[in-house]
Amino acid sequence: MRTQEATVKALAPQAQARATEPRLLTLTKANRRSTVHRPVYMDYIGLRRFDEAGNVVAERRFVGLFTAGAYAESVTRLPIIGKKVQAILDNSGYAPDSHTGKDLLGVLEAYPRDELFQDTVERLGEVALEVVHLSERRRSRLFVRNDEFGRFVSALLYVPRDRFNTSVRLRLQALLAKAYDSDAVDYGTRVGEAALAQIHFVVRMKPGVTIPDVDVEELERDLMDATRTWAERLTEEVGENVDDDSTAGDVLAKYGSAFPEAYKEDFGAADAYRDVVRLAEFDTDEDVDDLSPRLYHEKDEPSRERRFKVYRRHELSLSNVLPVFSHFGLEVTDERPYEVDGPTGKSYIYDFGLRASSEDVWGEARGDRAAGFEAGFAAIWGGRAESDSLNSLVLSAGLPWRDVVILRTLVRYLRQVTSFSLNYIEEALVSNPVLAEMLIELFAARFDPDGADGEDRDKAAQDVQDRIETALDDVASLDHDRIVRAVVSIITAVVRTNFYQVASDGGPKAAVSLKLLPREISFLPEPRPAFEMWVYAPQLRACTCASAWWLEEACAGATAARTSALRCWDWSRLSWSRTRSSCRPAPRAGSWLSNCPTLRIVTRGWPRGLVPTRPSSAHSWISLTTESAATLCRRSGSCGTTLMTLPCRCSGQGNGQVLRHCQRHLTALRLLARRRLR
Repeated sequence: MRTQEATVKALAPQAQARATEPRLLTLTKANRRSTVHRPVYMDYIGLRRFDEAGNVVAERRFVGLFTAGAYAESVTRLPIIGKKVQAILDNSGYAPDSHTGKDLLGVLEAYPRDELFQDTVERLGEVALEVVHLSERRRSRLFVRNDEFGRFVSALLYVPRDRFNTSVRLRLQALLAKAYDSDAVDYGTRVGEAALAQIHFVVRMKPGVTIPDVDVEELERDLMDATRTWAERLTEEVGENVDDDSTAGDVLAKYGSAFPEAYKEDFGAADAYRDVVRLAEFDTDEDVDDLSPRLYHEKDEPSRERRFKVYRRHELSLSNVLPVFSHFGLEVTDERPYEVDGPTGKSYIYDFGLRASSEDVWGEARGDRAAGFEAGFAAIWGGRAESDSLNSLVLSAGLPWRDVVILRTLVRYLRQVTSFSLNYIEEALVSNPVLAEMLIELFAARFDPDGADGEDRDKAAQDVQDRIETALDDVASLDHDRIVRAVVSIITAVVRTNFYQVASDGGPKAAVSLKLLPREISFLPEPRPAFEMWVYAPQLRACTCASAWWLEEACAGATAARTSALRCWDWSRLSWSRTRSSCRPAPRAGSWLSNCPTLRIVTRGWPRGLVPTRPSSAHSWISLTTESAATLCRRSGSCGTTLMTLPCRCSGQGNGQVLRHCQRHLTALRLLARRRLR
């Protein structure tokens, strides 16, 4: 027969103080569960023995489970509890047959039996009377009692019955576990015909851990906030942010029940109000973009992760949006869509989880990079910018999306005149964000109208070039070095640009045009034209080459010479290519037509080439081609096309004749496009 020696454990200080109190009976819960009958914590009955001086000298303990009758019998007929209940009724001052007396007895009948056994008459009476008054006002209330031996905390919570559900109970349970640093919270509920639901939580302390000091009033406020409905919290949030009661009422009437249950589970009222403000823009302004983004950082989220909300009038295709995030250098971890039934129809909220390669990519929580990312995403989705790997510079280098357009314009031109692929050129700049930022500084130093003038401008540009030369010493790849130097050469060869001009709507122009001196770019193949116009837009690439004789006559302002040069355009000579990788024509007198890499409009002395991009259907291809051709050949009051509105000394004579001449040949261009599609 195997025997085991008994072990003796020292009582905790709080238990030692209670154990010597001159009290005959102790009723509480043991710290172990029963292995028979019911898997609950066992009941503990302690009877103390006293010496002749009245000191506690011993205690006889009984550990087990009360019978089911102790929980089913009326409280007035149970031993110990019956006397407590009678004392509470006598102390209340209400007659047993009065309405309040009957309500008080009903509260005690529904009261947790363990609490009736363990708590004192005084405290039980105070709690029961307050619960009676709570039923009349439908208010929530929390009552907390610490175990006399410091092993658990009893939290009795009353909430309006219509607010209680499983999700509310889980939130309350999590709040109590966090407040008392516990990993074991038991609960029992009683939901009947009464106006209040009763939830009894027992928070178990970890072994060797005493009950912490918790601000019960603050804990109660947190618990009460958790029991409020989502609609109530939204009402309060709208009331705090909208001063006009009628306006607040309209907002709640439109969006109070518009959000789906999945959204309510994921977001609180404060987030909902911010989303309502964004969605309301779709209802009040028909001209607003069909997309509104917002970047934010959730609490307890890793520093290199962010959440990104996209608000839309129409549904969003993941196959279209995921490459955009990838081009920004981000990984999409998850996506949560929500459909909102607004006052003018359905709207959509898409919440993306984004992960960057490093926490430094995001900068500050609401810094320039976050705003730049939002603006860049909206520009790409609105067609004002392209989606390519250069967009990663918005986060890695902190560049505005409009500055990236400068690099994109230069990169697209460099692709026309070198053997490097477009992806490889972009990789060279993305891998060296500091150099990419310096290239933009060089461009701004030369052409920004708000910058210095005269010799100061030249000096500022030279300083930037010197810094680029120094930074190139740290570039490991020889090809990357060559590409950056080529971009610098192109910038120094540019003499005019419309990048800093403002469109009629006050925003930046859709197309960027550069006037270059090709003879100053050493790596260009021969023969090199005297001047070249390069146009970049998300929907168009275009290039024109001007020979020296034509430019001299045009800039002299000779109307006859200009008219003669325009009349000799040959619109019937068009060429179509199988690729759109290049649109730069060779400036020769017609021998280049057989090797024309894309659609070209051929003129004598002034070759032109264009590539319409981003077609979505045959009809849109034809429309985009003809519109691009007409735009490229349409003149305004300056030398160059509408896309190339660059200052010049030329007069604006002859514009009407050119426009009429262009319109006569658009029909032929449409027919050619249809033939090619067939």
